[in-house]
Amino acid sequence: MYSYNQLAIKSEYKKGGGREVLALTENIDFSKATAVKNMAYGGLAGTIRVVFPKDYLKTQLFENGILLSTVNESFLEFFYDKANQEQIKKLRSLLNEMIALPKKATGQPYESFLNQAVYFNMYDKEKRETHLQTLINNGTSEAMRLKGDDYYNDKEYDKAVRCY
Repeated sequence: MYSYNQLAIKSEYKKGGGREVLALTENIDFSKATAVKNMAYGGLAGTIRVVFPKDYLKTQLFENGILLSTVNESFLEFFYDKANQEQIKKLRSLLNEMIALPKKATGQPYESFLNQAVYFNMYDKEKRETHLQTLINNGTSEAMRLKGDDYYNDKEYDKAVRCY
């Protein structure tokens, strides 16, 4: 995944059996995303799906450098190691933040995505606190609960009660 000018590009490259296949999706505007979902597949890799409106994404399929077709899609999938529980939290936080910030910049509802980014972000305390404060200032009740949890975990029970 690569991002430029607030639009992202996703490329997947596979080589084997004398074939080289490239799936290229360009001009991905994360402000158009409608949901982030955990997918329940078997195996060692976990999958998180970012959902977009029907046929929003256009993926070009190349084989050995020749364009074969263009496929209309409505989601992107991101993979993580199921054995690493911290990885899923980092990925969920990042994906929700990638959706929330451009939505906020374009005046769209973003609070639920930013709230999820805060919920899963246990790693960058400064970023988490900034996002949490933005949501609290907007009157998001779930953000107040998360702030209360922070105070509770820090054993600041009076402040926690006020947030709850």
